[in-house]
Amino acid sequence: MHLRPWRTLSLLACSIALPAQVFTETFEYPDGNVIPGWTARRGEWQVSSGRVATTTSATWCYLTKDGVTAATGVLEAELFFSPFGVQFAGLAMRHNGGAEDTDLLMVKLQSSGGTGSTAGFDRLYMYERPLPLSTWFSSLARVTRQARVRMITLASEFWVELDGDRDGVYETALPRRPITRVFNPGLLGVSGFEFCELDNLKFYDATLTPEPLAVPRVGASYRLQLDTPTANTLWFGILSLGRAGLDVGLDRKVPLTLDDLFTISLGSAPALGLIGTTDANGNASPSLPIPPQTSLVGFNMFMAAVTIDQTKPFWVGHISNEQHIRIRP
Repeated sequence: MHLRPWRTLSLLACSIALPAQVFTETFEYPDGNVIPGWTARRGEWQVSSGRVATTTSATWCYLTKDGVTAATGVLEAELFFSPFGVQFAGLAMRHNGGAEDTDLLMVKLQSSGGTGSTAGFDRLYMYERPLPLSTWFSSLARVTRQARVRMITLASEFWVELDGDRDGVYETALPRRPITRVFNPGLLGVSGFEFCELDNLKFYDATLTPEPLAVPRVGASYRLQLDTPTANTLWFGILSLGRAGLDVGLDRKVPLTLDDLFTISLGSAPALGLIGTTDANGNASPSLPIPPQTSLVGFNMFMAAVTIDQTKPFWVGHISNEQHIRIRP
């Protein structure tokens, strides 16, 4: 798909490097139960060939990142099925630092114990632990043995999304659910049961999501919601054709590809409506105008947003997750 509709927009020079999420964890440590920068809160955990997994049987286990506390944000990881029957791997936020399976938000991708071609992850869950009636799940349309899971937590609601083939498009999601009890900031990390493996964990301290019922259509504006921890601060939205990640050091990557669309959108942020100031709650409402050209139908791109803070390295305060956009008629 050509980019001619976008190239009519003016270009501005930019010399700011843009680091992304608070951290990326690849678990590239020596095999064994020593996991630098992490604490096993429940059960035993180990590193094996650059992935992390619990080694404790019949227990819901949690492993949390040291020194990172948050109430909101986006947590994502790649999950890998291990052929041991019933099992799950997942993510956790607002963990209270204790050894119990309580007072936390958790999502998981589970295998119910199929065999042969039916062996693999087949259900997606989310919980506010351990409240009664706080369990929501969906059976997957097809079994997968490798997937990416994303947990989104806002002030008073959370949900989970699944990228079953790890192509960057989250094709399955559970509906947003209200948080009824676990409101305090807490640790973040991973969860597991019976040997599932996790890798490439990322945490973004800002969230970018479509507004309810928003659809990216030609000739219309696509409205999104940006939630950040900082009020009254400048933000930029950036578009890209991919999500390969732009390495800027400090274990952080921009969740986009440095391509022509990246450069055009960053330079043309005012014309695209991808610049503004967060409100008193740290929120903003980006609105992307899509040209009224039918040739754009089916065009795929990604969007992320950053805030600007001159006191931080590279002037970058917060950065959001990427959001896939596929233009429709």
